[in-house]
Amino acid sequence: MNVETIREDGQEMDQIMQMILLAGDAQTAALGAFDCIADGRYGEAESKLTEARKSISQAHRIHAGFLTQVADMQPNVLLIHALDHLTMATIYTTLAEKMAAVVKKMEERGTNK
Repeated sequence: MNVETIREDGQEMDQIMQMILLAGDAQTAALGAFDCIADGRYGEAESKLTEARKSISQAHRIHAGFLTQVADMQPNVLLIHALDHLTMATIYTTLAEKMAAVVKKMEERGTNK
């Protein structure tokens, strides 16, 4: 997806929708990582988490473009919605990363007994 800097020529809506799509992609990947972890497919889980982090990073770049213009912007409900999606995607990704680390440690302790 293209993450160009936001311009004043009406691209704001496209950029906001792009943030929502990227956040949705990240959420889907992070939740998929949970399934992989539960099945012991750690390599696949890590791949999904890498995908989630990439989408989150792209969405954050778009968000940064909005932050540079925040003083001139009117409140935008769709932008707030996009930020909510981005926040949830970040939380899911972080939780999946933590869960993977805990499960791996538990398995290591179980095999070392």
